[in-house]
Amino acid sequence: MRNTILMPLLGAGLLAAVMSAAAAEAGGGLRLEQVIGRVLAQNPQLQQFETEAHAAGARVRQAGQGTPYRLGLEVENILGTGPFEGLDTPEATLSLSRVLEMGDKPGHRAELARARLGLLRTEQDARRLDVLAAAARQFVRVAGLQQQLELARDELELVRANRESVRRRVEAGRSPDADLARAGIAVDRAELALARVSSELDSARVGLAAQWAAITPDFKRVEADLFRLPEVGPFERYTTQLERNPDLARFASRARLAETRRRLAAARARPDVEFGGGVRYLGEGDEAALMFSASIPLGSRRRAAPHVDEADARVRLEPLQQEQQRLELHAALYAIHQRLQQARTRTRRLRSEILPAAEQVLADYTRGYAQGRYSLLDLTQARRTLLELRREALASATDYHLSRIELERLIGAGPVTGDQP
Repeated sequence: MRNTILMPLLGAGLLAAVMSAAAAEAGGGLRLEQVIGRVLAQNPQLQQFETEAHAAGARVRQAGQGTPYRLGLEVENILGTGPFEGLDTPEATLSLSRVLEMGDKPGHRAELARARLGLLRTEQDARRLDVLAAAARQFVRVAGLQQQLELARDELELVRANRESVRRRVEAGRSPDADLARAGIAVDRAELALARVSSELDSARVGLAAQWAAITPDFKRVEADLFRLPEVGPFERYTTQLERNPDLARFASRARLAETRRRLAAARARPDVEFGGGVRYLGEGDEAALMFSASIPLGSRRRAAPHVDEADARVRLEPLQQEQQRLELHAALYAIHQRLQQARTRTRRLRSEILPAAEQVLADYTRGYAQGRYSLLDLTQARRTLLELRREALASATDYHLSRIELERLIGAGPVTGDQP
């Protein structure tokens, strides 16, 4: 499972569609595979995984230890009264004893600790995927804001050009002065929008650098082509990969843990036996004798019964919870797959059909306004429509890649290359 979680799956695969051909050129911006590599190497949360696993491995060794030998010394008949006054007739026993655990309890404890270690590894896989997916989402956010910044610059150039057109008409006496004031307000608003997007991009770059514990970004831009949208594979293709989801794997680990707990609980029914032996000094005539002892607790089976019942219930519960989780993941996968397809279709249609038509409309209104056939309101509306459509196309493309991140996260991140879905 762990081999399906690492960088090849979220680096080369998770957002292969995002990476542009220009990303491989020397001197380009930060690429997604570089981001993933930095996160894997430097993210503070990921750095603690091996320490956690080492501690869990030590608990495995602890659990497998048997009971220790006990060295005892018992002194009798001292500091009493009558013939036992003082230290004249002491009796001392030096003994060595140990509790022998029946039913292979140390082995079951070690097995339980190993099952917990396996569960920890599975949980770490899920957390690793979450961290890498968060880094990929932040990468897409930076790429999207870069595109928004370009749109804001285009808008500023457009409204400035419109202002000049209005100025010429006002100077020619074909439009009122109020039109020029309105055009100036549009320029001011575009300048404010450009400053806002630029500030958001700076914050997003800092947020991306924080994914690998960097305080100050060491990159100016990221390299990504958000409008490169590979075709989405059939839903059935992804459902077959759903079992790789670490949340389902976690339930499998929990099921093994519950089964191990049941075996340990059943072993409680077999009572442990304590054996001991030693030498007793009788205190009279320097006589000594060997002694042996043995003890066994009573009622072990009765006391173990509640533990066995609880363990049996947990064993029956885990498959039910796993199946519920599988159904929920299946439904979530379907919804994300639908959203992914819709985002791709919407983006492609916007860019291939609707945007070219809006650009042509704006060009017609611009010429018509210069010729006096259209009002400033008509020109402004055409410009606003084009800008809104550009933003809608960018938002749709961004949604495609964010949905793809979620889809890959659900299926445990499978490798994707080139134009494959």
